[in-house]
Amino acid sequence: MTKVDSGLEPAASVARPISVWRQRNFQAMWSAHTVSQFGTQITFFVIPVLALTNLAPSRSARWPAATSAPSSAHVQRCG
Repeated sequence: MTKVDSGLEPAASVARPISVWRQRNFQAMWSAHTVSQFGTQITFFVIPVLALTNLAPSRSARWPAATSAPSSAHVQRCG
């Protein structure tokens, strides 16, 4: 009589899954995403603050209008 291999191993020999933190590809992806998010936050916060602090007072009064939603005149002209 021949032994048939069912492909199943005993539960004791099943290896535990490796944590994603030990996988090099995940570490690289996670690090790149973290750096990207940090750069995005710098762009959305620091650059406008620097622009406001370095512009002349006459120009800084126009800053909120430049960053707000397009006006209706702009939409009618371009849309």
